[in-house]
Amino acid sequence: MNQILNIFDYYNRSPLRNVINMKELQKNFMNYNEILLKRHFHNIFELSEIQSITNIQSLNMQHAEIIAIINDFLEQSILDIIKNEDYLYSIVKITNIPHLRTEKILSHSILLRILKKLQHVSRETKSISLDFLVMRCVDNLILKTKDLLLKNKYKIFKQSIFKKIIIFPYEAENNVNSLVNIFMLNRIYQAAIDRDIIQSEFIKINKKILKILPYDINLMWKNIGILNNLIFQGNYSDTNALRNYKNEVLKQISVFSIQQKIDREIVFNTIFDILAKEFISKEDFYHISDLFYLISNRTEDDKHFALDMCFYVIYLDSKCHIFDNRFIRENFMKKIILIIKNTDSLIIKERELQLLFFMVFSNQIALHHKEIIIHKIIDLLIDLSKCKDKISYTRLYKYYDLINQILMDNPEIKYPEVAQFVKNNIYKKDRVAYRFNNILKKVI
Repeated sequence: MNQILNIFDYYNRSPLRNVINMKELQKNFMNYNEILLKRHFHNIFELSEIQSITNIQSLNMQHAEIIAIINDFLEQSILDIIKNEDYLYSIVKITNIPHLRTEKILSHSILLRILKKLQHVSRETKSISLDFLVMRCVDNLILKTKDLLLKNKYKIFKQSIFKKIIIFPYEAENNVNSLVNIFMLNRIYQAAIDRDIIQSEFIKINKKILKILPYDINLMWKNIGILNNLIFQGNYSDTNALRNYKNEVLKQISVFSIQQKIDREIVFNTIFDILAKEFISKEDFYHISDLFYLISNRTEDDKHFALDMCFYVIYLDSKCHIFDNRFIRENFMKKIILIIKNTDSLIIKERELQLLFFMVFSNQIALHHKEIIIHKIIDLLIDLSKCKDKISYTRLYKYYDLINQILMDNPEIKYPEVAQFVKNNIYKKDRVAYRFNNILKKVI
């Protein structure tokens, strides 16, 4: 909280206070912070519930409880296990418990019986997500034995699952949780890193996962991140196939983005779901920037919403250093330029101008893109100056004064077009020239 207050204390002491309603902005940011915090805790809870990650409940399981769960799993019919994934999740939960607590329970004979049961399940299932869940059990169980022969049997079974995933005509799945979908993509990425599958097999499985699951733009961007990581791992001497496949996925994203009937509520939820992640990839931020741009092309209210979200992301950078990453920074800057259009209304132009001023006083994005931002500010000021019957000179001059001060602080930035603008605007020329006096000294 002190950090948040310090940030606004800085903004309130800056010249920004003359052109932006800081109290209103602070109120919005605090509301968004509260939503973000709630979403963060919800994600942690969902992750724990869906993926059965070790939690207090599993750690506190008694010896008898663990044995009962294992016996229950072994006694169930294959059909029942396929119908109810909870049986497999229970095995995942148990195998996440530290080995010292399960060593005596998960004996050689028990591990062998579980292996045979999992093999039967995998032979019968027609669900790709269920096969990946079986593989997760296998991944954990391999670590529970020191017997090299048994360990090898588990590894051979794991390879058979990969082979099945490549060739089996799975049924489409519409009700799989998004976290499970991401797990599947992460698992084949790890398999490619570990050389459990070759490059061509990775691409086949990746395509199959995306084809079977409902189209999800979040999953597509996650996949781009995985492909980028794999390309730069250096495990393959020839990455052309991966690069070509990545371009194919990017084209799919582009087509979907154009055709998508985007909804503000969906955009809002997606943005905060991404921002609430514990680890956010650059592809996640590419997705956010795309959403800003797409929603801004709808109604004027939607554009206001997009600009408000841009304000919030820039504010978050002051706390989380989002724009330390060059790729995120450049992508965001590119989308901001695309969002600002000559056809925007006067009200929107002012909001865009305020956003650009806000960016000047931010950290990383201003450090690396200040000249572009300032040039765009002056473009907007010229547009506003032509709207003499719509905007008061009092308000306009506040913007002039602020850009003058910024340019005085940044003498290396020049903008010759301003001199031509003053020359061509006879009406109120003296006033306009006075306000742009510091700029004119540099270009005339």
